[in-house]
Amino acid sequence: MVAPGAQLWLEAWVPRGDALWDDDVVRGAFWFGELWTTALATLGADPVVHRARATVTDWSALLCFAGIGPGEVTVAAKKVVGLSQRRTAAGARLQTVAAIRWDPREWLELFDLPATDRDRAEADLAHTAQGLSALGAVAGPDSALSTRVEAVWAAVVDNLPRL
Repeated sequence: MVAPGAQLWLEAWVPRGDALWDDDVVRGAFWFGELWTTALATLGADPVVHRARATVTDWSALLCFAGIGPGEVTVAAKKVVGLSQRRTAAGARLQTVAAIRWDPREWLELFDLPATDRDRAEADLAHTAQGLSALGAVAGPDSALSTRVEAVWAAVVDNLPRL
């Protein structure tokens, strides 16, 4: 859920012609995923950037974290960082989000699904994503979690490309 303290967001604007720009919409997201992998790796995780077109699941049309797209980041084959792009002739706005906690039941409550679909979705989605709190680097009591999430944020910011 989008709520205060429930996720980390990072956005970037890449003007056409910038060193980070790539005309290919798939490759154009890789650098942003790499930024996140560098940050998560400093905290002991083993993150991977998805370097292919989007993969679709039975639930990805309903919840974006149910699929995996270019530049998005997984740890242990579970999505940790989602990424979207909005492209115009002037450039691309990239948005990333890392959930602090991942509980698909919270999301599924928002949809009018038959009980059998809800049960199947819950079972499927429990294995598609994870929040930062599930990573060994940031797991622990809430007070420690807050400090570790701040460390993830600092590592992301510290690794931003410099002009």
